[in-house]
Amino acid sequence: MIDGGGELWWRIDKKGKRTFTTVDSRGCRRMYEDWFTPPLMFRDCDFARVDLVQEVERTGETWPLQLGRSWSYTVSGLDHRGTRWRSRKAKCFVDSAVQVTIEAGSFDTYKVVCRSMGVRETWYMSPSLGTFAIYIREPDAYQTEYIEYVALDLPE
Repeated sequence: MIDGGGELWWRIDKKGKRTFTTVDSRGCRRMYEDWFTPPLMFRDCDFARVDLVQEVERTGETWPLQLGRSWSYTVSGLDHRGTRWRSRKAKCFVDSAVQVTIEAGSFDTYKVVCRSMGVRETWYMSPSLGTFAIYIREPDAYQTEYIEYVALDLPE
């Protein structure tokens, strides 16, 4: 999955736990625990010289996605000195069902919107793909980030 220099990949460990990472065009990496969670870690970002590790606690159910469903996250973490920073909330909801057309084709999706500290993330989740068709992060500190599903390459 690519957007003009950015990328996304996910990893599943031996216990079945999935994490995924985005890298924007400036090289800033954000590691996530699952779809919709706030980032667990930042690396090589202009706003953070060192990694910031966060703890995420969810309230409400995410899956299966249904119109009108909502949930929230409480986020806290440690800075590079080991000092805990205060918690903040992220709220998410399934806004609508939308058909999107992208380079890979047309897909029925659920539009999921998450908001936290002035950042709005929109995920167009496709049940047929098992992932998102479009992901938009706005406003980022520098620019809007747009990632579109292109293809799924699995090792043989």
